[in-house]
Amino acid sequence: MGAVIAAPVTQLLSCVGGCFGTCIATDCAKLAAAGQLSSQRAVACALAWLQVFVTVLALLLQGTAGTWSPQMCEKLDMFGQGNLGICQCLGNSSTCWSQQLVYRIEFAGLAVYSLLLLLTASGCAIGASRLHTVGKFMAVPLMGFIFLFFPNNLFTAFGKTANVTSAVFLVVQGVFLMDFGYSWAHTWYGKALEAQRREIGNKGFMMWQAAILAASAILFIASIVCSVWLFMTFTDSCPKVMNLSAVAIAFLLLCVSITSWCEHGALLTSAVMMLYTTWLLWEAFPVNPKYPDHLPPIWLSLIVSGVAFASLAAGLGSTTQKGTEQKDTEALLATEADDDPESCEQVTTFVTACFVHLAGVLYITSLLAPDQDMPTYVMRSIAVFVSLVLYGWSLVAPKILTNRTFG
Repeated sequence: MGAVIAAPVTQLLSCVGGCFGTCIATDCAKLAAAGQLSSQRAVACALAWLQVFVTVLALLLQGTAGTWSPQMCEKLDMFGQGNLGICQCLGNSSTCWSQQLVYRIEFAGLAVYSLLLLLTASGCAIGASRLHTVGKFMAVPLMGFIFLFFPNNLFTAFGKTANVTSAVFLVVQGVFLMDFGYSWAHTWYGKALEAQRREIGNKGFMMWQAAILAASAILFIASIVCSVWLFMTFTDSCPKVMNLSAVAIAFLLLCVSITSWCEHGALLTSAVMMLYTTWLLWEAFPVNPKYPDHLPPIWLSLIVSGVAFASLAAGLGSTTQKGTEQKDTEALLATEADDDPESCEQVTTFVTACFVHLAGVLYITSLLAPDQDMPTYVMRSIAVFVSLVLYGWSLVAPKILTNRTFG
């Protein structure tokens, strides 16, 4: 069943073998079928590293697009195919080459994650998640190469769609950063209580409390500074109103979170979300065609998204560890068709991770090949307030849903 995952790669390598030798193709096919993961944490890391691999490959090809792509197309022109696929960029600026290569590699990554979801839906969840890991990585450059010969307009449409829908990942990213903030606050407060129990006096407790207050203060001040910079940089009335409204709501939620009424709230988490709100505003405003020169640095956007991916990997690796890592893959495959709640939980977390990484591919595409237009601006503006609503709900939900337990 898991062999379905590597079948496209294996078939392609078999075809390559007809041109370059059966031995090479056979070895490569065996390599594509390698990589059996034995734990849920390994699955989580593999999905995250696949995202990293796709991003790095896209960056490398983007940086070298102008050196080899035109030469390849000039050779194809000798056979009357000089306008095939990406070669439609001949005569255009270097931006055309770099954007089209980014689109093709990121679309290949999207295809791999989509294939994993398709296999999961068809009953091959364990095979999709745990088998043929190397083949998943190999599929990206192979598909990227094949896509070089597809028309540019197909991938241009993908790029425009990715830019508009990238707002979905910003909301999802906010959820994981929210979870990161809660975990951070819970961990430090737990250390404060542990120090209080372990020591005579409150010195250790007070030190951890001071650290929480200091970190919160730094994040809060950074939020205000960023908001002021945005206010002075994006001078139209709409960005100013949005800026003031979003920051005011975030500050109001911070005040609610530290009241005795909101037992689930935490100052540190609210400070994280307040700073993230200003980050979302910065992500939204520059995609307006009026402001073409103020996009956030790509490296900073990748770091922020990296924190979200790391939080996802940590959560996926920890939620279903109980009783799982003691079973080998064969045992899991044997129970795949059963109504095993534990297996259902694994499938759910794997599907969730694949969807998050799908949204991540769209977002990273918008980072590496940005398309500034009003639909993207509107969607990202909506994402700002959706994230605030979700955080507000996390504060009030324990009071409304009293029959539920919130960790």
